Parts: sequence; structure tokens; C-alpha cells
Amino acid sequence: MRIVLRFVAIIVWLAVAGTARLIWRFWHFGHLAAFIRTGFGVITLLGWALVLTVGPFAAIYLWRFREGGRRASLLLASSALVYYIVAGLLFRDPGPLNPIYWLALAGNGGLVALLSSPFARNVCRRPESPAATS
Repeated sequence: MRIVLRFVAIIVWLAVAGTARLIWRFWHFGHLAAFIRTGFGVITLLGWALVLTVGPFAAIYLWRFREGGRRASLLLASSALVYYIVAGLLFRDPGPLNPIYWLALAGNGGLVALLSSPFARNVCRRPESPAATS
């Protein structure tokens, strides 16, 4: 389980880096303002802010197997799952959904299940320090 949680920490770092790169591309090509004016853009902007502010903390503390890192990563995965569900229900074009959408939905759902599991909780449970017991 420790290896799996380290892998999740790397995924969180990749999400932070990918989000920063995506924002830069939107800004660089002049599409950021137009994107934010859409209803979907405002929700996306909130998600980006969450990833950029909570993501580094989540990745570092999950890498160190801290409970705060598990909970922060769970917050990111849960919010992404809700984001994709809302986007699929309210902001989609007619026709079938993109396979990437289903991959994001399944991936975030899997992360929520993994990070909520008793195994992840046990790994991230902070051991008592020797000074606290004496």
C-alpha cells in the first residue's frame, strides 16, 4: 500500500504541474478571459485554484504518509469527481461523452475509494512519538 500511496503522490504532483501548464497555455494564447466568462470556466477556475493551493501540500504530505496528505488528496480527488459529474450532467454537448471523460471519472472515483480505504488510513496514521508516551 505504501508504494501505491507514493504513486498517488506522484499523480498529485503531475496534476499540479499539468494544471499550471494548462493555465499558462490558456493565458499565452489569449483564451483565458473568454473561457472564464463561460459557466463552465468559473467552475474550472475554482478547481484550478484548489489544485494549485492544496495540491503541493497533498503531494508532499502523502509522500510522507501523513494523515493530512491523505485527507488533502482525498479532497482533491473528491472535488474532481464532483466536477466531472456536474460537467457531464450540465455542460456537455449532445452526443456520447468522450472516453477521456470516462477515464477521468473512473480514475478520480478509484482514488476516492483508495484514499478512503482502511488500508490507506492505517498507512497514514501518525505513530506516537516516544516523548508523548512518557
